[in-house]
Amino acid sequence: RTWRGLADIAAGCGLERSSVCRLFRRFGGTTPGRYLLRRKMHLAAAHLIEHGGWVKEAAAHVGLTDPLHFSRCFRAVHGVPPSVLLRR
Repeated sequence: RTWRGLADIAAGCGLERSSVCRLFRRFGGTTPGRYLLRRKMHLAAAHLIEHGGWVKEAAAHVGLTDPLHFSRCFRAVHGVPPSVLLRR
């Protein structure tokens, strides 16, 4: 199952959203939103490495429709834009 946000996680666990946030911080050291963003960017990096292709394809693969927003998020997580990863 793909978790798209805090509401999905909370519903899947049978918890309130505030409880999910508290548990994420306590045991994961991060917020659910930051965790999901990192997870999506790692999946996107794997997609780019395995398949190459266009940045917009990698963005779509992880559910982001705006390639510019995707590139900013990718750079924030990995320290380099996706185009650098494609060149390597």
